[in-house]
Amino acid sequence: MTTEDQYRDIASKVTNTVRQYREEPLSNWKQVKKSNDVVVWTRPTTHSSGHLYKGESIINASLEEIFKFVGPWEESRRAQWDKTIKLVEVVERPAEDMVVMRSVTHSYAMGTISPRDFIDLISITQTEDEICTSAISIEHPDFPVISDIVRGSNGPLGLCITRIPGEPNKCKVVNFIHTDLSGKLPKTVTQKVFPSNIVDFYVQLRHALKKGIQHYHDKSAKSEEKSKS
Repeated sequence: MTTEDQYRDIASKVTNTVRQYREEPLSNWKQVKKSNDVVVWTRPTTHSSGHLYKGESIINASLEEIFKFVGPWEESRRAQWDKTIKLVEVVERPAEDMVVMRSVTHSYAMGTISPRDFIDLISITQTEDEICTSAISIEHPDFPVISDIVRGSNGPLGLCITRIPGEPNKCKVVNFIHTDLSGKLPKTVTQKVFPSNIVDFYVQLRHALKKGIQHYHDKSAKSEEKSKS
């Protein structure tokens, strides 16, 4: 099994990489989509995915409220409000600021892309005005690759929520997607899908925030009661 120190070493490198993404001049990026107050850029990468994507938008909610919905834990109810996600589960929690998670996606692009699963190490860094998560795919002995679902791979990726000075209920949210869906998908397919998925993520997040996290907790509780009856 991987030790906490080994996980910490991986997490530190990924966090630094995401920090470097954020510091890159905008001239390094090419805008590929702008819709619903979301801007998406891309640039080439040496990762097997071939491209790194950056999404950015202003969200009308507090930093803490947003993080309830995007934090790396089941309580974020990500599988209930994010239409690309079928399942999110904690595999291991090496430390308070690190978690190994398994996520399973729905099929999308009208069934062109079948479900994928990912095993990611996610770390959390936090200051008074910002929370960031950084992640990368890893191997885990409890979750080997299985034949009935394609195992995807995430290169260094992340999401940062930053308070806007003087606006207590407004934050800038930036995410970086660095994903290889594996399988035999042409790169042209994924290059069309990712920008739209990033825009949809922000649209769905805004919708979820309007409903409130308690709505999704209640919905989950009712579903569990129904399954027991």
